[in-house]
Amino acid sequence: MALRNSMRALGGEELPHTITVGGRTLHLQTTFKHDFLAAVALYDGDGEGVVLKQYRSASFFGIPLGWVGRMMVWHEATVLAAAQDLRGVPALLGRYGRTGILRQYIPGRPLTRDMKVDSRFFEEFFRLLAELHDRGIAYVDLEKPENIILGDDGLPYLIDFQVAFRVPKRFLGDTLPLRWMRRALQSGDLYHARKHLRRLMQDELSDDEIAASRKKPLAVRVGNMLHAPLKKLRRRIMGKQ
Repeated sequence: MALRNSMRALGGEELPHTITVGGRTLHLQTTFKHDFLAAVALYDGDGEGVVLKQYRSASFFGIPLGWVGRMMVWHEATVLAAAQDLRGVPALLGRYGRTGILRQYIPGRPLTRDMKVDSRFFEEFFRLLAELHDRGIAYVDLEKPENIILGDDGLPYLIDFQVAFRVPKRFLGDTLPLRWMRRALQSGDLYHARKHLRRLMQDELSDDEIAASRKKPLAVRVGNMLHAPLKKLRRRIMGKQ
């Protein structure tokens, strides 16, 4: 039990059963995940539902990690605030305590390989990516199709900006090393977006478009090399094969 709790963002605690947002008392409906870095849940799952994401507040075998949660919630809130007027980005509703963030719930379904979408979905998806990139944001986590929501309105939404890359100008975000890093990560965004396009709409692509979608940029190749040993370590710790 101690090992299990140490791998959870809130340790032995759970997300609250009720929260108050804008004068409304909302009740916990579904817990989407509770992993090492964050716990995420839906409150009152109608069209005006609210998602609470609470970052790490628990210690890890006596090592305080609440500061990690405070940094991560500040980062995600800052990225969401920079993209608030973009269609396809959920509304930021505020903070919750020291390590929590509240955002709009997007009714829809996570993208899957067997999902049926039309060309408009990807037209809007690439438009959203281009607008994020124009604002100096790299999404970074597009490899996971579950981060992309097919809304009930048929349009795409990006819901999790936990590892998005954005460095404001006041923090030297326009210096050469950070510009290079941002462009490299944005090239990874486009690669994964084209990969999803290929998997869902391959019959509508030319041979050249399919071939281009398979070319991995340097950032993706390096990321895969770094991620593989970390994934194996996590599975070993969690007892997964």
